[in-house]
Amino acid sequence: LIASKTCIITNPSARGNRARFFLEQRQEWGQMGVIMETSGPGDAEKLASEAIQSGFTTVIAAGGDGTVYEVLNGLLSTNVDCDKYRLGVLPLGTVNVFAKELGFSMNIARCQEVLYKGVSRNIDLPIVRFKKDSLEKRRYFVQLAGAGLDAFAIQEVNSKMKKQFGPIAYVAAGLKVLGKTLPQIQCHTAEGMQVEGKLVLLGNGAFYGGRFRVFPDANLDDGLIHAIVFQDVKWFQLPWRGIGLFLNKLHTQSGVTYLKSTSLELKSEELAFFELEGEVVGQLPANFQMSSKKLQVIVPD
Repeated sequence: LIASKTCIITNPSARGNRARFFLEQRQEWGQMGVIMETSGPGDAEKLASEAIQSGFTTVIAAGGDGTVYEVLNGLLSTNVDCDKYRLGVLPLGTVNVFAKELGFSMNIARCQEVLYKGVSRNIDLPIVRFKKDSLEKRRYFVQLAGAGLDAFAIQEVNSKMKKQFGPIAYVAAGLKVLGKTLPQIQCHTAEGMQVEGKLVLLGNGAFYGGRFRVFPDANLDDGLIHAIVFQDVKWFQLPWRGIGLFLNKLHTQSGVTYLKSTSLELKSEELAFFELEGEVVGQLPANFQMSSKKLQVIVPD
């Protein structure tokens, strides 16, 4: 790691033991690179874009999956080729799914050692195309996406709830949304498969929601987007789905379809939202496609 070419983008208002430890060790982290602080939503994306255009070659996202998502899209908003920079992750967030996928410990001191060594690998970059206010938009993600139930649940969770209750806030929101009428979502793959359901989960990697291997066949460099489509989501199904989740067998259950493709189109005749890395981004229809780009990320050796 070259300190003069490294920047660390962090949210100074982050809470939790790991965030506090980072703030306490701020001076030491400052020796690894330039620390840039966000002041609100969207700031991490702007700072990452400016960092790359200013000549930084390593950008570390110090936060949760939402921070990683912003930093990622800031990096890719520039005209600088992907092979000219690397993304590092310091897991300070609520769930930190991407960091777990990469094999990071939740111990900040160990993460610091990994980032300092700077061993890297190339991973796939899925891109999402959709319309917002009649304008064509595109966003990238590295770990997960979803439409239907999970996107509606995420809308119910605010930053105060996340800080106070952590991952439990999402579970409570999901239970609340279960009582509502959910839109029917159509999933079309590039190979011609068509499936419908109330919940669609998409993965670049294997993990979803923390330690659960929802997409057991997925790998960050297999060139495929993995999808699980739930035909329906009902209260009485929860115990069975929960068992499948803990046993990493969710994809084998009845009423569940497991797909793999280089491109998937999600549509709905009703109002339906989609999320990327735990952030609600837009409404369906949306096209999820594996881009030709590869991203360099720092990983444990």
